[in-house]
Amino acid sequence: MTKLKDNILIYGAGGFGKTIYSILSQYFDNIEFADDKKKIGTKIINNIKLKYNLKLLIKKKIKYKICLAIGYKTWDRRLKIIDQLKKKEYEFLSFIHPKSIISPTAKIREGAFINQGTNISENVTVHENSFIDIGVMIGENSIISQNCYLAAGTNICGNTKIMKNSFIGANSLILDDIKIGTNCFINAGSIITRSIKNDKKNVNIQNNIQINLGKAR
Repeated sequence: MTKLKDNILIYGAGGFGKTIYSILSQYFDNIEFADDKKKIGTKIINNIKLKYNLKLLIKKKIKYKICLAIGYKTWDRRLKIIDQLKKKEYEFLSFIHPKSIISPTAKIREGAFINQGTNISENVTVHENSFIDIGVMIGENSIISQNCYLAAGTNICGNTKIMKNSFIGANSLILDDIKIGTNCFINAGSIITRSIKNDKKNVNIQNNIQINLGKAR
């Protein structure tokens, strides 16, 4: 397979970044890492050494597409980093895994990452810098807003709206015509039967009963 020539910079050199690398390295030749918590020159994976942090990226723009690999435990950091890199006119990588099924009427915006086994139905929009993990199903006419994370095995039924900066835990089910507000955290294995207001954390609704399961990680 001929690999693509784009220069890719994975922002985040932890476990999530290494997972992203294992996927992207099948399709791109030139991949580097950026991270703010590790020392420049630290070996990351496959003899690739850390070359960049946010300060260096802002100081001098490089010709790389950015792929964010900042996980849900520090998800709010993503918004700050996106804002700073956008001001420097960086482009974010849009990636759709070849083993996903995407309707031709779906819209995948800049920076969205669609992992393998995902099925996205008609007239769905996945907005900027959202991460759709393995085996996610998204029903027709749904909207996934900016900087959302849909964890593995999640099933989003039709006409659903997931608003900005929200996390949906693994193997959750969101029923039809539901709206998940901004900055929400839905626990893994949840069944969401009604809409959720903004800024709700640790939500797990079944049969219209809300259960608080403690602090989000």
